[in-house]
Amino acid sequence: MYNKSTTIKNKMFVWENRKLNFQLTMDKNKKSVLRGLLVFFAIVFILFLYNKFVVQKEYTENGRYTIGTVNDFNFAKGGACVVSYSYEVNHKIYNQYSTVSERFLKEKLGKRFLVTFVSGNEKMSYIDIKKPIHNNQLIAPSEGWKIKPIFTVSHNKK
Repeated sequence: MYNKSTTIKNKMFVWENRKLNFQLTMDKNKKSVLRGLLVFFAIVFILFLYNKFVVQKEYTENGRYTIGTVNDFNFAKGGACVVSYSYEVNHKIYNQYSTVSERFLKEKLGKRFLVTFVSGNEKMSYIDIKKPIHNNQLIAPSEGWKIKPIFTVSHNKK
């Protein structure tokens, strides 16, 4: 026979069971999200350590300086500016890309800037948009400078 109190108890049991399943699913989702965040931050930390102890060490021990020319630029997602530049080392021309953090203007196209590269791995380089080379007659040595050159820059325009 049909008993109203049994039906209500069954519905409550089903409801409690669904609620428990939902909570268990939420707990699993929270654990998955936490694991994902943990993995993400671990990767970021490893990349930070790699940059700090491997890449910067390369630039410190084998870094040299030359002059590069900005060829082109584009804006990536998030507004970052990616600059295409070329430079010459040991009579070989290298074309590279670098992300620039400061505001980039079209007037910088074709201009010359200081480039830091790793001797022995010349493709490993970056351009310093904050260090323009105003003297168009200045030519870097074929193998680059060992010490960062200091250029006298006159900002007075006549």
